[in-house]
Amino acid sequence: MFIVSRKGGILLVHESHIYRSNMRRQGPHKNILYWECVHNRSQKCRGRLKSEGNYLFISNTNVQEMSPTCDAPQYVISKCGTVQLRHNGHLFNRHVKRDDITYWRCSQFTVYKCRARIKSVLEEFFMLNVEHNHQVVASPRAYGSLKRLKQQLARY
Repeated sequence: MFIVSRKGGILLVHESHIYRSNMRRQGPHKNILYWECVHNRSQKCRGRLKSEGNYLFISNTNVQEMSPTCDAPQYVISKCGTVQLRHNGHLFNRHVKRDDITYWRCSQFTVYKCRARIKSVLEEFFMLNVEHNHQVVASPRAYGSLKRLKQQLARY
């Protein structure tokens, strides 16, 4: 899957890791692209991919070490097709975007009034508030249960 970066470049998403185009080489069909992890420059991540047409090859065997799953937020695509951030199991939705700065807030803000926030500048992330007032939501809620949950929380 491909997404567009803030500067208009094409990014490749593979197994919830994001890669930027590093180099284009002329093959027999002029379709060879080399990709590097977006955390290459900031965190010295060595994750690499090579694409030839519709085929994807893992160039680096340390694929699981591309981006730390607990420290660095990862981009994920929601079931509605919007880009979200996943950090330590919690999901964040894009709240405000100004130029190269994007503010993300916890996806449970409307339900639990969770104050957890992340700020991203280009490809760097800053934790503004990492304290959540709820557990990690692992599965979607049943239809109609949100209204009951809000009523219960209003009583407290």
